[in-house]
Amino acid sequence: MAKLLADFGKKMNPEIFKNNKDWKLVLEKLFGETDFYKSAVFQVMMEQNLTLKEAARLEPHHMDALFRHGANMMAVANYKEAIMWFEACTGVDPLDFRFYYGLGTCLQMERSYKAAAETLMYGMAWNATYLPFYLRLGDCHMASNENETALEFFTTAIKLGADKPEEAGNVDYAQRMADLIKAKKKITR
Repeated sequence: MAKLLADFGKKMNPEIFKNNKDWKLVLEKLFGETDFYKSAVFQVMMEQNLTLKEAARLEPHHMDALFRHGANMMAVANYKEAIMWFEACTGVDPLDFRFYYGLGTCLQMERSYKAAAETLMYGMAWNATYLPFYLRLGDCHMASNENETALEFFTTAIKLGADKPEEAGNVDYAQRMADLIKAKKKITR
């Protein structure tokens, strides 16, 4: 685990968070500093291969609250602010798939389909069984006129959710989208 976090830390780009006022507020609240990358806390984190979540000793209910805050911004279509929030949250816990799902969803709503798909794929690496990833990815590829790829995601969602009654709504949506793609394919022949 420590090596995984260290490797991920090497790939993280601090520039993403540099000009984000919300991110600075999060850092100040957690660590009492805003120039975080020069702080002693950051140095200790790097030496011990800790995430911000681990260094701040954030519990699952804290992470739930962070996600809900971003989800609330999405619910009122405040996508630009939600994007900044979810970007910051991926820095707090880079292994929490929900933050990538939220970020990808917001990017999709802003019609940044390629960035949304990349973000969703990254998040799916942390939880490949979360059906909504497949639906969002299918939607992004449909919006980009990549119907064959979209069909693959919708078909996978159908297979993953087939024996799960709690996923019936998602499976129904995936089936309708798959049927739509197949119908479009027949019309264009």
